[in-house]
Amino acid sequence: MLQARNEAYVIEVDQHDAGVAIRDGGVFHFVAADRRYSALERQQYRDVGQVQRAAEALRLRIGPADDHRLAS
Repeated sequence: MLQARNEAYVIEVDQHDAGVAIRDGGVFHFVAADRRYSALERQQYRDVGQVQRAAEALRLRIGPADDHRLAS
């Protein structure tokens, strides 16, 4: 039986969910939960720490999160 094993990590910046880092073989990909972080998608990262640092660097460029959220 073939089993697929994925590792996924929630990436938080300033206590807000930016997205999820998902291991795909030897690299990580980022899936944005917040559209402001979509620029980090379609790139490969060598480890989850690199994803976290990229999200934090982007946060510095885009400014703080807007606390106005849609009701679910």
